[in-house]
Amino acid sequence: MFMNGLPDCNREGVPQKTGLICGRCAKDAQIFTSKSGTVIGSVSVAAYNKPDGTTTWMNVKGFGSMGRAIASASKGDPIIAVGRVEPHDYEGKVYIDFIAEWASVGAQRIDARTAAAPPMNSSGGFEEIQDDGELPF
Repeated sequence: MFMNGLPDCNREGVPQKTGLICGRCAKDAQIFTSKSGTVIGSVSVAAYNKPDGTTTWMNVKGFGSMGRAIASASKGDPIIAVGRVEPHDYEGKVYIDFIAEWASVGAQRIDARTAAAPPMNSSGGFEEIQDDGELPF
């Protein structure tokens, strides 16, 4: 799922689209090294569904240490990233890159269908705090 972010501009003052993307990795991540030696990690994530029933995909990319973190992703891993959108043309087709400024890949693997709820005490999950007469701030 992709959510639009706040309006932003790059260093040259050109408007750019920002946002947040979260979902599951569609395939194992790839890792590249640029000609200048920068590590680039990339993984494909479904951004949103179009009215015609097709899906728009974004390649979540990171550079340097962010790239190495993204490159650790495997198919099905959860991912959430904050960054900017950079569309580009290749052989007549438009591809959408999402350049991550922050990302988390596969931090916790919790299946909501099988995860047990944490045990609750008799007060509905809250613990009684003893009043010592002092204000808490």
